[in-house]
Order: sequence, then structure tokens, then C-alpha cells
Amino acid sequence: MSGQVRNARLESRNQRACLKPGRRQAHWQAVVPQRLHLGYQRWPEKQERRWILRRNLGGKYTCITLGRADDVVRADGKSVLNYAQALAAVRAGMSNARDVPSRWADFIARGITPACYLYRHYDYQGDLLYVGLSNSPVERQRQHREGSHWAALVCTITIEPFATREEVIAAEQLAIETEFPKYNQTYNGRALPRAVMAIMEAG
Repeated sequence: MSGQVRNARLESRNQRACLKPGRRQAHWQAVVPQRLHLGYQRWPEKQERRWILRRNLGGKYTCITLGRADDVVRADGKSVLNYAQALAAVRAGMSNARDVPSRWADFIARGITPACYLYRHYDYQGDLLYVGLSNSPVERQRQHREGSHWAALVCTITIEPFATREEVIAAEQLAIETEFPKYNQTYNGRALPRAVMAIMEAG
């Protein structure tokens, strides 16, 4: 995809009902221009509607289904999302955690060793502390434990594989810009948005 995304009006059910249905093309809102988008799609022959996350990693766009839209069924904040919940899922990087197992499975199925890794540190409440990249992620965790003042707060670590270093550099920047890890400084213009997670929980 090239050029600017034409921001569709997705906020209400009435606005979404005016959008043209289609099997292949979704309607998009730019969350981070040319980097991260929230999409909405509905099919003409059935009641199915869905929210989609699209992100640009190293010049390649990938799409992930976030869940069903609440046009017909009431939102439950899990499999069925309203607009605020879908937008919060994109901004908070909720899809990234879902994507990690599938990325590992793909590398294993193809018998390919990842070139580089993206890792995330979370505290016991699930708040994101730090995002980083490394060719040797296990050794990098030891370095954090010995030299990072926040290392004692870490409860959970996720490690995501990538085929090229260029892809993981782009993924790191995108994660920091949209997930707001507490202890990253580069690319991080805001503090961790707990209010975003509150939207998700409130439904």
C-alpha cells in the first residue's frame, strides 16, 4: 500500500452502516500514519463484521483480526469489540501478544532460525516496562538484570522472532511509539497509558 490512508468514519454503528461492503478491501483509520491502522470490514452476503489491525514492519504490511465488531452482537471486550475497545487494542499493542506464538510457529514450520528478536518486559500487573531488540535475547536479559535499575520489577518476558534486523528495528520503534513502555526513552513521547487499558476493561 502506498500514499495516505483515507480515514473512514468508524466511531458509530450508523457511520459504519454507510460504508461500502466488500470481500477484499477494508475501511481504514490511521492510528500512526503509514505505520499502524485500525480497519473495519463487512461482507455483503452475511452479517459478519470485524476489526483489523494493520501494521508496517520494515516496509511490509501485515494484518491481524482483532475480533468481531459490535454492529449486531453486544460487545464483550473479548471476541466482540466496540470502536473504543478496538482502537484501544491497537494503541495498546494488544495484538502483539497474540501474534508472538503464530510467528514462532511459522519459523518452526519452515525450519528457519530467526535473524533477530524483539522482547518485552512486563511487571506483575501486566504493565509494559521495556521493549528492546537483540540477536542474543537470553544473554541480553542477563545484562538487564545486572545493569537496569528496573530489572527487579520484571515478572514476564515475551520474545518475538523476526527474519531480518530491519524488520525488528521497525517493530521496536512501532512498539515503543504505540505501547508506551515505561522505561524506554527513545521514540517514547508519552507515559504508559493506563487509561487506554481502563477503556478495554470498562467495555
